[in-house]
Amino acid sequence: MRSDQPVQTHPPAKQKQPAPTSKTPVADQVQQVYDACIEKANRHDVGGIVGCFAPNGTSAMSDGGTDRGRDKIRDSMITLWKGIPDMTRLPQIMLFAPGGRTTATLVLETATHKGPIGPLAATGRRLGMWGVQLINWTADNLIASNVHTFDQATVLAQLGVIKIPHRPVASALWGKPIVVKATGSATEKRNLAKVTAMTNGMTARKLDVMQATLAGDVAFHNLGGPSDIHGLANVVRFFELILRAFPDMKIDQLTAFAAGDWVFVYRRWQGTNTGPSQVLGVAKPTGRRVTYHTAEFYRFDNGRVNALWSVNDRLHIIQQLRLLGARSTANPKRTP
Repeated sequence: MRSDQPVQTHPPAKQKQPAPTSKTPVADQVQQVYDACIEKANRHDVGGIVGCFAPNGTSAMSDGGTDRGRDKIRDSMITLWKGIPDMTRLPQIMLFAPGGRTTATLVLETATHKGPIGPLAATGRRLGMWGVQLINWTADNLIASNVHTFDQATVLAQLGVIKIPHRPVASALWGKPIVVKATGSATEKRNLAKVTAMTNGMTARKLDVMQATLAGDVAFHNLGGPSDIHGLANVVRFFELILRAFPDMKIDQLTAFAAGDWVFVYRRWQGTNTGPSQVLGVAKPTGRRVTYHTAEFYRFDNGRVNALWSVNDRLHIIQQLRLLGARSTANPKRTP
């Protein structure tokens, strides 16, 4: 199977769905509500999208602040849309955990920077980047929490604010989103166990577990970095360089579940930069501690991972290592 070949499709989110009923399976109910919320967000219907959240719901950046409650979420959306008034979201991969009330979605986010975002004056430039929405839903099908992971470095580089290698404005992977709902099958359990073992193996510096899990032609779509990485040897080498730069790196699997041939995992990485990092462009170790998160989608084929999509906030790492000469900058973007 090619790394760019969709394995399961679903009607586009913009299509209208019938209202969920008590007889509709939970995952189907949640999907219908999510699709409606995406449509409201793309129309910039502030009241509609705020109503998708529980009264005390939260909207957070994976390595940033948290808005709690509908009023704060509304304020953040209004501020955001003043800066990028044509912003749209296009879901590309959506996975449902067992029970249907936790979802992980890879979303293409595009916009034109037409107004101020914090201290950033309008540049008129196009943005096209990847984000991951990790959502927990209430029993009433409202958003209890949404953790949004995206790379601020890509945003700032596309706007011309910083000069680092970065991805060009992104376009859709495929026309129709892939939607997969967990069934609790034995295959799902085996796949989840393999990814969990890989997480533990990286912490223990046992990359042979990774080598046994990834296919020889695996494609690593490192969406928080400037380009993809192809082939088992190159992917393993990438992680070797990360662990060499952070010999004490501890990796925690905070959320993980399998759905069909897919596994989603949300990880926290913590370590001290005591080694050089060819990946991060660190010639001399900084001695600084970093904490960051990754949101990752693994696709299995014949028992091995043949493709991996990963998103993290590279700017958060750069700031912690002081590679831009500053501890922090205003967040260029927040999306509920």
